[in-house]
Amino acid sequence: MKPIRIGNRTIWEGQPTFIVAEIGINHNGDIELAKKSIQAASIAGADSVKFQSYETDDFIREGSLTYTYESGGKTITESQVAMFKRCELTPPDFKMLRAYSDERNVNFHATPTSVAGVRRLVELGVDVLKNGSDFLTRLDVVEAMGRSGLPTVLSTGMATLAEIESAVTVFRKTGNNQLILLHCTSSYPTVFEDVHLNR
Repeated sequence: MKPIRIGNRTIWEGQPTFIVAEIGINHNGDIELAKKSIQAASIAGADSVKFQSYETDDFIREGSLTYTYESGGKTITESQVAMFKRCELTPPDFKMLRAYSDERNVNFHATPTSVAGVRRLVELGVDVLKNGSDFLTRLDVVEAMGRSGLPTVLSTGMATLAEIESAVTVFRKTGNNQLILLHCTSSYPTVFEDVHLNR
């Protein structure tokens, strides 16, 4: 393995930890809130901000599942489809947020959920790609990430060793050697006994 460059940072032994502020869909579809999140991440010293780049239809087929959560002192129940649709960002939104991240001197990247999503992020000019753990077995997406030539972070939450090996094999067959495997414990919040950072 060789050092990997992400923007102006080198990922390698002896280098400072690369800190990613996971904004995800916490902007609730509000661009101004997304910008405030980028600003807060920049002030806090994050190296990068990460969003989710998706089209709801890429991963939700059935619309009866609902979520109930607290927001602004109220209990809200909405369908999974409605929630994800509300939080979808468009290519122009991503272009604006990428430019704002550049102004704030913080790297911008996102997690795609399809081959087309990988292409859109490459066209946007991101410096790094990252899968969601739930998409590690979507080998077409992993392959597209590899073919992009960009450094790629593969998150491994919920995966078996065989699934991780399969994804790594598909990625490496593209000739891209800029692969970072991310240990992920897919339980939130993770209890200390399950962290396993010493492995």
